[in-house]
Formats: sequence, structure tokens, C-alpha cells
Amino acid sequence: MPNDSEIEMEKWADPGEPNEERAFEKEILDKKIFTIETRKGSLAPGEQMDISVCYYPKEVKKHHLNIFFQIINGKPLSITFKGETLHRRAQLSLLKHIYHLPPVPIGLEWAVTYPVEVKNLGITKLKYQIDTTKLEELNRKNFNFRIFEIQNPEGTLKTNDTQHIYTMFRPLEAKEYSLDLPIKVSDIEGPVKEQFTLRLRGKGYAPKMQRPDEL
Repeated sequence: MPNDSEIEMEKWADPGEPNEERAFEKEILDKKIFTIETRKGSLAPGEQMDISVCYYPKEVKKHHLNIFFQIINGKPLSITFKGETLHRRAQLSLLKHIYHLPPVPIGLEWAVTYPVEVKNLGITKLKYQIDTTKLEELNRKNFNFRIFEIQNPEGTLKTNDTQHIYTMFRPLEAKEYSLDLPIKVSDIEGPVKEQFTLRLRGKGYAPKMQRPDEL
């Protein structure tokens, strides 16, 4: 049998860090992701009543919570609440953070076209529009030469739909070009706050000149 000093030590012992499941449930309770109304009541034999369970997700995630209905003079009832939150808004997806276009020789008559795949991962239809202000500025600083062009700077994507943004590149000089283009995205609720950017990197090079005896 433990003595008084052992009991006192157990009383003030550090319970330690909660396990992953306990920490997950604590976070749900603290954020009030699940709420119940009414939490108390009484029922006569054969009587029934409705209890409202509300789900208030704060992020895109799966949630679950185990609860117990305490029944006076009866067996507690265990219930598990489960909820899953999807993207509420349209979600534009770019496959790459930066698109490095293949090196292109200078002096081409026609630009090289590079397809950029985009997809809507959200649950609503979206409309995208590429802001080409920086593109026009870059071309203007290069003697109005059309170094970059976007064939389809705007479009519409249904849920899970995939399309391509066709980027045209024709370097004027043997050097590297860098271009970041903001993409405005909107859905049925209006503009989406999340920032999307099409980052293009291209390189021009001078092709080797052939000597007359090599022709």
C-alpha cells in the first residue's frame, strides 16, 4: 500500500503529452468544430426529440469526434461524428511552380509554342484570367518584339476539368528571360483571394553558323 509521500507524488505527477488522437479531439473541441443543441433534456417513455449537430470546419480536412450521451440510470450511448471539408471555392492547379521552357534559337520566323496544363481541383466552376501587363512591358522594352505571347489568356474550367494555356516564346537575344504573370481566378461567389502565378523562364541561344564548305 503506498505511503503518504507516494500518494502526494502521484497527485502532482506530470500527465505528459497527450497522444495524437487526444490532441486531435482537443483541437476540435477548442475550435468548436462540432456543436450540439440541445445538450440536456428528459424524455418520457415512448417520447422522442431532435438534437441538432452543427459542423463548422475551419480548414480543408477530415474531422471526427467520439462523444458519450450520459443516461441517468442507464447505459451511456457512444456516438462518433465524422465530417469532411472540401475546397469551398474553385481551386486552380498548376503542375509546376516554375515553367522552364526549352532553349530556343534566336532568329526564328515563328515562335515556339509551349502548353501549360491547368486544372480545377475545386467543387465549383471557375474562370481564370492571366494579367499580361508584365508581358506587354517586357516586349515593349525589347523594341516591341513579341518575345512572349499567350494565345488564350482567359478561360473557364469546370470541376476536375483540365485545359492548356498555350505560351509562345521567340527570343530576340541569346540570354535568359524571366516572366511572372498573376492569374485572377473567380467563381460563382466572386474573386478568389488565393494568389496564383504563372512563372515562365526562357532562354535564347545563337545557333552555330555553318561554313560555306559545310553547306
